[in-house]
Amino acid sequence: MRLAIGRISDGEIQFAEKICRFVRDIYRELTLVVPHMDDSSDMKTKMDVMLQSVMKIENACFSVHVRGSEYTGLLGSDDPNSFLVGVPDIEL
Repeated sequence: MRLAIGRISDGEIQFAEKICRFVRDIYRELTLVVPHMDDSSDMKTKMDVMLQSVMKIENACFSVHVRGSEYTGLLGSDDPNSFLVGVPDIEL
């Protein structure tokens, strides 16, 4: 999930979508196996967390498609019309 969100923030949306499909496929395949595991397994909790991660990646990819065109092209831009011009860099 972190890799996908990081790629989105870097402007690599197609790569983030590939990660999304990959994680979704893994989740789908594991849902076939988990019901056959014993109830004491931590796998069911891990599946809940994985579902949350899939949903976060999907929401981030969806947000980029819906609103990302407003901002993605301007990230790191030296364009004088950029909304980021004049915003100081954050130093850590």
